[in-house]
Amino acid sequence: MARVVWWRNLLALLAVLLTLVIVIRPASQSHQFTASVGQSLPASHVISSTGQVQSLRRLFRGRGGLLNFWAPWCPACKMELPDFSRKFPQVTIALVTNDTVAAATPLLNASGVEARRAYYDTTGRVFTQYLISTLPTTLFINRHGVVVAKVIGPMTPALLDHDLSMATQNQGS
Repeated sequence: MARVVWWRNLLALLAVLLTLVIVIRPASQSHQFTASVGQSLPASHVISSTGQVQSLRRLFRGRGGLLNFWAPWCPACKMELPDFSRKFPQVTIALVTNDTVAAATPLLNASGVEARRAYYDTTGRVFTQYLISTLPTTLFINRHGVVVAKVIGPMTPALLDHDLSMATQNQGS
């Protein structure tokens, strides 16, 4: 009789351990997007300056470029905005803010940034999905939609040029 109780306790313990492994394992191996180098962009949508819903994944498909998260109230963001006004015809530059069009447009205009490069995440879903906690944050995306570099904080023009060239290298292949 004692032997039967011992086996039941052992089986119950194994069942509990197996349950814990099944419950805990998926959480520790989740494939959540963390905006890290080497990750592909997740399915996410922003609003263009013309009011159209735009897929970020589609925006970068076939072309390298950068995805910059910024806000009009951010001093470091204001500092680097004029660098995005330079002409980069071969790349996609997407400047995403979680502020309103009315708040962002005057600053973009004053910085010489084309309206077509402005995108809006007024719900904050994309900022949350990309785990953006520091502004500005810039992701450099290759033509396959993979993050190849990440800069947290303001960039120098030299760093912008370097990381853009890395994102757009081998576009013909």
